[in-house]
Parts: sequence; C-alpha cells; structure tokens
Amino acid sequence: MHPLFISGGVGAAVLFEWQAEQKSEVETQAREARWRRVDQEITDAIAVVQKDEADLENGREPLPGERLGMVWGGTRLTQDYFDRIRALELAVQAAKERLDNAYQARDALRSRPMGPPLQTYSRKAVCAMALGGFMAAASAAQWSIIDLSSIGGAYSDSKGINDHSQVVGGAYTSGNTFYHAFLFDRGTMMDLGTLGGANSVAMGINNDGAVVGSSYTAHDAVEHAFVYRQPGKMTDLGTLGGKHKNSVARGVNNQGQVVGYSDTARDAGPHAFLYSHGRMRDLGTLGGTSSTARAINDGGWVAGDAHVAGDHAYHAFLYRNGTLHDLGTLGGTNSSARAINGGGWVAGDADTAGDAAHHVFLYRDGTMQDLGSLGGKNSLAYGINNRGQVVGYSDTTPITLHFKLGGGGPVREVALRRQTAGIPKNPADDTYPVHGDGPVIGHLGNVYAFDHHAFLYDGKGGMLDLSQLPEVLAAGWSSLNYAYAINDRGEIIGSGTIGDKFHAFLLSPVTALGR
Repeated sequence: MHPLFISGGVGAAVLFEWQAEQKSEVETQAREARWRRVDQEITDAIAVVQKDEADLENGREPLPGERLGMVWGGTRLTQDYFDRIRALELAVQAAKERLDNAYQARDALRSRPMGPPLQTYSRKAVCAMALGGFMAAASAAQWSIIDLSSIGGAYSDSKGINDHSQVVGGAYTSGNTFYHAFLFDRGTMMDLGTLGGANSVAMGINNDGAVVGSSYTAHDAVEHAFVYRQPGKMTDLGTLGGKHKNSVARGVNNQGQVVGYSDTARDAGPHAFLYSHGRMRDLGTLGGTSSTARAINDGGWVAGDAHVAGDHAYHAFLYRNGTLHDLGTLGGTNSSARAINGGGWVAGDADTAGDAAHHVFLYRDGTMQDLGSLGGKNSLAYGINNRGQVVGYSDTTPITLHFKLGGGGPVREVALRRQTAGIPKNPADDTYPVHGDGPVIGHLGNVYAFDHHAFLYDGKGGMLDLSQLPEVLAAGWSSLNYAYAINDRGEIIGSGTIGDKFHAFLLSPVTALGR
C-alpha cells in the first residue's frame, strides 16, 4: 500500500519515513556510482603505471642512431637518447600522480558520512512490500578487485596488508627460477631482494611500512628471519641458536615487535620467538618440543601454536604477561592460532570432536566458537581485523579443481568424482580420473588450483564465499583460493586463479565494511 493511502497520524508518519528512505536510496545510488568511477580510475591508472614502467625499462637500451662512435675510440649516447628516456620517465611520473589522485579520491569517499541507515526508521515494516526490493539491493556488498600481477614470473601470492593498502608477499621473478619477497604500493610491485641467497618471502607489514619475512642467506646456507625498512634495507634478525640455524618471521606490530619461530641451540624442535629492541626471546612451548608464533597485536599479545607434553598434539596458544595460555580445541586433537586483533580476539582453526573435521574458530572472552565452513569438511583462518572480521579459506561443495592436463594446454574447471562415487584410482600414478559431462578427459597430475575458496566472516551472515562475488567473476577470476589478511578498512588480500595464472589479489569494499 502506498503511504498516501494510510489515514491519520500513522499515515503522515509513514509518509515522512517513506520520503526519507527514498532520499536515502537516491543518495546511496549516487554514492555507489561515484565509487564505481573511482575504482575504475584506480584500475585504469594501475594499468598505465605498469605499462609505462615496462616501457621505461625496455627503452633503456639505445635505439639505432642513439650511440655514436668517437674519434679516439669508444662510443657516446646522443642527446636524442637522453630526451627519449626523459620523456619515458615523465610518463611514469605522470601515471603515478594519476594513481595517487585516484587513491586520494577513494580516501575522500571513505571519509564522508554515510547518512542514516534504513534500520533507524521505526515503522518501515508498514511499507516493507514497497521498499523490500530496494533494501535488498542496498544491503548487497559492492567490491573492486585488483590483480597485483607479479615481478616478472607467472606466480604471486600476497600474505600481509597494512591500513595504508600496502601489500606484501612472494612472487617468482622473470624465468620462474627465483621466488622473492615483494612490496606492492600504489600500483607498483617492488622486488625486496634477499639476504644473499636465491629466495625470500614477506609475511607481514605494519603501518610504518616495516616488512617481515624470511630469506636464504649467501650460498643458500640457511633461512633467516628479516625485517625490511625503506629505503631498501633488509636486516637479518638471526636465530635462537647461533650458526647454521634457521628462523622465520611471521608477523609484526605497529611497535616494530616481530614474531616467528627459530631453531634453538639444543637442536630440538623450533621455538616461537619475540624480537624486540634488537633481542630475540624464546617464548617456550606448551610442554612439547616445538612452537610457532604467527601474529602479534599492538599490546604485545602473541598468537600461535605449540606441541603439548609428549608431542601427541599441538594446541593454539595466546602469549601475554610472560605466559603461554593453551586455548584448547573444538573437541578434537589439534588447533592453531593464526591471527590476533587489538582487542585480543584470536582467529585460527581446530579439529572438531572425533577429529571429524577441521574448522575455523574465533576465540574471545575465554570461549572458542566454531565458525563452520563453506559447505566442505575443512576451513582455516588466517586474518582478523579490529572489527572482528575473519578471512581464510574453506573447502566447498561440490569439490572443483582447476588443472592443466599433463602440465600444458588450457586450464579447465571440472568436477572431481571421488572413489566413493565408484570410480577407482589410476594405479599408475595413484590419481583419480576426471570426468566432465562426457568421457574421461584425463588423469589429475599437475593440479593448478584448489578445491577451496577464500571466505569472509563478519559475524552477521556467516561465511561469504569471495569467489562467488559478481565483481570477482566479472573481472575474469576463476576463483579466489586463499584469503590471508584483512585490514581495518576491510581490504582483503590473498591469491587466486585468473586465466592460466595464479596471482595475488587486493579485494576492496566499495564502502567500508561494518558501517
């Protein structure tokens, strides 16, 4: 019923509310249109930056006629060469300025008030039939996704993000021979190098831009934790055990405290460490031989996991006030804590009763809550922000795989019918045959992607499958397989399958999550 046909004071009140909601609808649509324009500008600007930087790098080789011979021998570059290089440099500078302006426009949109939400109107149920369609549309999330590409190779994987949208992870270099830590900042992916060895990976970044991870040292002798601070300095944090030992950094807080794990002098299992003020401190275990620290908040609380006495199980722990606290499990044998927010909420995963499944949990106020899955058996959590939003990945139903037949040819997506469906394994390579709608295509050998999807849990509507977002599918992603971190702006990073490549992504909400 139209509100004009409702008599008396109730009709006037409903008319006022209806008019207010119509105004809110127009404002919401206009805001979303502005967000779409800004997000498209960011995407376009990133593409221009990457193209112009590639043009500059490729253009450094002199063209015919730009190198002249000299009377006394040798050669020199002509002014034409320097003019051309200068033009390419100016193009890169202009592209980066365009990208900076686009990011500033997005930040300005984020800072604007959203206006009153629809639920503040007390009598909206009176006209629910008229407004139901709009309310459903207004509640739908809007997202933008950026392919972070790589540093020359075919594979990249993002691991951490700060509140300035700086992303870190690892990627193959040109030729897919070496795997290096990277920093992605405003459209540019920077190779952070190594501690002298072949490979490195970055695992976390704080709001000051300090990056932590691990790298092989000279001659690939050992793997050591590092902290990287701009401009261009990677510092070896050493180990708990002296020479010929390994260490890995997993997280860093805004005070610059670093956590991870390291070999010890006793040659037992690796131990969790806290690195602060130039000193690496052993956090011990839960009675067993090994432990791992995975995350730290600004209060110095550390989340991780450790073996219990007898090493028959490993449990999630919370370290505070100098003590490791066993967080238990979801009724099964093992658990791991992988992320912690400023309020001390811990996200991780644990075995359920009878070890029937392995599920994401949220631990707060002394209680471990099972967050379930996307329909499959197992799920893992990797990130949590200060709003309590959790990201990770989960098995899905039915299981799907992306694969390359024999390591080549086009990437296909097919359903995998397991042995329980009556299809035996191939005895030659212990794999299951793959069926589509027709005959057998081949046998799974080189699995390219995975039977799980990235998720977002916001405490309101359960797990959201990020692979199924319309914006993700429209951008050409076959699936988002991992979500590793979420910042307080609601931006999510991870990796997924796009075309025939496995790339890092940055997934951003059009409006800040939780508003």
